Amino acid sequence: MNTIWKTFLQILFPESCIGCGQSGISLCKKCLISIPAYESSKERALSSYIYPIFDFRIPLVRKIIWRFKYKNTKSIALLLADVLLENLNSLSADLYQTSGVRKIHLVPIPLDLNKLRARGYNQSEEIIKAIINIDTSSFYVPFYKLLCKKSTNTSQVKTKSKSQRLKNISGSLYIGTAQSPVGLDIILVDDVVTTGATLSEAHKVLLTNGARSVHAITIAH
Repeated sequence: MNTIWKTFLQILFPESCIGCGQSGISLCKKCLISIPAYESSKERALSSYIYPIFDFRIPLVRKIIWRFKYKNTKSIALLLADVLLENLNSLSADLYQTSGVRKIHLVPIPLDLNKLRARGYNQSEEIIKAIINIDTSSFYVPFYKLLCKKSTNTSQVKTKSKSQRLKNISGSLYIGTAQSPVGLDIILVDDVVTTGATLSEAHKVLLTNGARSVHAITIAH
């Protein structure tokens, strides 16, 4: 029944490109390649282990994230897959040269169960699935349930202060039952990094529990 209803809605409201309005696709290649790569600055400095791809201040990037995260447009992850994999390969090449990394485990930032039920999917997991869908190297290993998140009533999105975000997230992430990051080289995957508080907590938890190295890649900052 859900499939029939979804098909009916697609007929009534066909997809169109977020950028130019081209029908039949959520994001066309022309609009995607028009987005400049993220450039770091002193004013918006992040920890050295975090690598954003795009700048969230660009209007098209904000629209992409909004539709992906809140409008159930999971296909956006597939449309971004080539860009995601290209950036991931660049980061991995650096890690291979500096640390001899031979296999990388991709770990999504988890959602608490209440938010997961409400949204129906974890956007960070969808990003990893899109990468694995086109990667043929078997160099990247998805590890979906390694990190878990305790339920909380406080939303990070609504919290602007970095210190408050750090306080909100502290202690909320933990290693899943019967899982272990010991000795693993990990790249955390998320859609947006704002202050870096959530990634910082995940980074700390994984290293404390024995991960060999932890880095992070996000669609935007």
